[in-house]
Amino acid sequence: MKILKRLTACILTVMLMSMMFVINASAAAELPADNSGTLTLEKYAENSNKGTPVTGAVFTAYEVMKLDRNTGKYTVTQNFSGVAGLSDELQLNGLTYKSTDELQGMVNTLHDYALDKSHNVVNGANGAVYTSNEGTTGEYTFTGMDLGIYLVVETTIPSKYTASSQSFLVAIPEWDNTTGAWNANVTAYPKDKPINIVKTLTDSAQTDYQIGDRVGFTITSDVPQYGEVGDTSKFVYYISDTMSEGLTFAEDSLNVKVAGKSLSKGTDYTINTESTEIDGATFKLTFPWDTIKKYQGKQIVVTYDGILNENAVVGAVANSKNSNKAKLTYTHSFNTGDDTEEDIDTTEVDVYTYGMELTKTFNGAEADGTEINASGVEFSMKKDGAAMNFAEKNTEAGVYTVYTDDMGTLSGYSEKTTVLKPNSEGVLKINGLDAGTYTLTEEKSLDGYSKLAGSVEIVVAAGANGQGEVSATVEGSGVSNKNDNAGIFEFTVNNVSKQFDLPLTGGTGLLIFTIGGGVIMAAAIIIFSQLRKKKSAK
Repeated sequence: MKILKRLTACILTVMLMSMMFVINASAAAELPADNSGTLTLEKYAENSNKGTPVTGAVFTAYEVMKLDRNTGKYTVTQNFSGVAGLSDELQLNGLTYKSTDELQGMVNTLHDYALDKSHNVVNGANGAVYTSNEGTTGEYTFTGMDLGIYLVVETTIPSKYTASSQSFLVAIPEWDNTTGAWNANVTAYPKDKPINIVKTLTDSAQTDYQIGDRVGFTITSDVPQYGEVGDTSKFVYYISDTMSEGLTFAEDSLNVKVAGKSLSKGTDYTINTESTEIDGATFKLTFPWDTIKKYQGKQIVVTYDGILNENAVVGAVANSKNSNKAKLTYTHSFNTGDDTEEDIDTTEVDVYTYGMELTKTFNGAEADGTEINASGVEFSMKKDGAAMNFAEKNTEAGVYTVYTDDMGTLSGYSEKTTVLKPNSEGVLKINGLDAGTYTLTEEKSLDGYSKLAGSVEIVVAAGANGQGEVSATVEGSGVSNKNDNAGIFEFTVNNVSKQFDLPLTGGTGLLIFTIGGGVIMAAAIIIFSQLRKKKSAK
């Protein structure tokens, strides 16, 4: 922290000076003429390089040690007597705490002590306590401060920020190496780290999935740095997650970790999946104060799977997606007793699945459901060589969803099957495909029509926009997408009539002609033989 580095530089500078000569009361007279100083804090968001000022904070400066300008010595105020090993050995010409680690350790102890209300660290005869005045563009000032060493704590945290290790010690005055003089008007630059919650796909490279697949999600949520607090009865910290109807929460996949350590359900957190009790969310993870206290300033990482189900939106439909988002609700500015809850939402995470629509024709004509009823046709389908299962919609013949055992029993659908049948008019719809290579095989055709000569290869890939658009080829040729849904591709397959008069090719016709000719020849020989016998008898 900059102020600590500056204080350390001050320490080392004065220690070097003390080796050359002894600073006494005459040196103390070189302090600023006024017995008071000012502290200005310029507050910006973390890593903003002074680009984003932060407003809405309140800082408190606690007088830890008082400086006697006549002797150049510090004395511990009654408010902090006996805390953190402080002693009156601290002097202007050399601090007994010589390292940043020791200083920071002292800051943490003083911070916790000052914010514990049972210690009653207030402004008065036992030590001064100052509250900042907020100016414009993230500037906070303290004026008329007695000379001494102060603990500065951000006691009101701006909305959606966390006071992560921002408490620090500052000396009024401080030594300025540039001017070679004591400066009673000090400026410091504390920074807050914004509280955040982020939700992503665990596999960020994949956005399309087959219905029945498990989709991995990761939630990363910051834990605020509260410090020691008193009453925790109003404390809240919970993560809620809301899925669309096309995703089913797989609770068996849930894993909650902090710094690589798995937390225990029921002890470190609780889970509620009753949507009526959690404002329509899919699940809610609640973390008690005892858990949050241990992991202040760290991040909670939640991973789990959602199963893409039969209700998934297929393709690219405006304002309708398989979306998922999380929300963090936490107590803000807890140290001041301002038990205000804040909500932070993640951006939505979307996943996509595709569909295909096949039309079966016969000698180039579409089935009409009566003279030509196509419902007797049967297909099977494989993906990357593995047989696929499906379930047919009960209320709509010829409409199937991909099925996996993870999905359980589906309401409104048939039992799982490997057989695909178009409706009576020859239309077959399959929902829930993802990128990959599929083979469609006609297992049975209508009486009087030949089956397709071989399997049809279908290659499915994500479209150019990456938002539910599909790109597909059938037997190596590109096919079009539906006009009203770019995530569904369509194509036609045609059956021709069987030929009963003469086979077009093959050995069967030759065999028939050979057998028929042989029979005729045999009959002719028998007749000829009988005629010769009769002739001889005469």
